[in-house]
Amino acid sequence: MEDFEELKALYLQLQGKKPKTKDDLYTMTEIRKIVESAQEIIRNNDVNHAAIDSFNEVLDRITYFENYGASSEFIENVIEVKERAIQAFQQFFDRAQGINV
Repeated sequence: MEDFEELKALYLQLQGKKPKTKDDLYTMTEIRKIVESAQEIIRNNDVNHAAIDSFNEVLDRITYFENYGASSEFIENVIEVKERAIQAFQQFFDRAQGINV
């Protein structure tokens, strides 16, 4: 399914940047856009709604850092959110093994 290829592309995009400095790392905003795009694809295909909860947790964490964290762009915070997003993608793909992704 074409949408799942797009989902895989988002996942690979997220994994792509290897941070050496803050400038090499995705921003919270970029991670948010990737996660929201993934959620939209999942909703549009009416599959695996349980995976949306994992992505919601990532968005909640981003919101926490944006609103309450010392800085939403501290490299440690961005790395944490990126790792959580990667885990959400992995959980989706694990659950979707029976679907042609």
